[in-house]
Amino acid sequence: MKKTWALIISCCLIFGFFLCNCSDKKTVFIVGDSLLLGYKIEEKESALSIIKNKLHNCVHYCEIGLTISAFAAILDRYDIDSISCVIIELGANDFLLGRDSAKTCESFLSTINYFKKKGIPVCIISFIDKTMFQYKDLGNVKLLEDYDKMYESLLEQSISLITNIWEGNFSNMDYKVDDFHPNAEGAKVIARHILREIKKMGFLR
Repeated sequence: MKKTWALIISCCLIFGFFLCNCSDKKTVFIVGDSLLLGYKIEEKESALSIIKNKLHNCVHYCEIGLTISAFAAILDRYDIDSISCVIIELGANDFLLGRDSAKTCESFLSTINYFKKKGIPVCIISFIDKTMFQYKDLGNVKLLEDYDKMYESLLEQSISLITNIWEGNFSNMDYKVDDFHPNAEGAKVIARHILREIKKMGFLR
């Protein structure tokens, strides 16, 4: 009899624990490159760390040099039921490699459709800042314009889009460790902008 009651109590405790931990919190999947992950700065100073500290319930796949074309090729790794929304900051490396915007768009579309079929909302983050178009070191301004139009066209896929993550500070070297990557202060600017836009658009609701 004692063993029976002990079993019942144990089952109740386990069931109670399960209920307490099965909240409706959003599990955010963040995908990105060195703009989020950080380059030549401490991990804790990166935009990714700042965002994860604010959102808490996150998983991520961020790599220096990651392209949307490379990520689109490994989507079958991410059949994860617990993911309820995905934030993707990619495209900068595709641009730097000179990849045609139409090809890059195809990779974005296959990625978006992959998650949409699973009912997972998608937020795309553009790497483009409005001050980039006067930045000669970026090289191909025409390609940059094509990428800017590409990001805007993705709105037709019913996704959320965040733009201008540098808040007009891309040309300010006080926010960068090199010509392209944010320092600790730049990472704060980027993280703050992303978090504010996510909240404004109600993406995590």
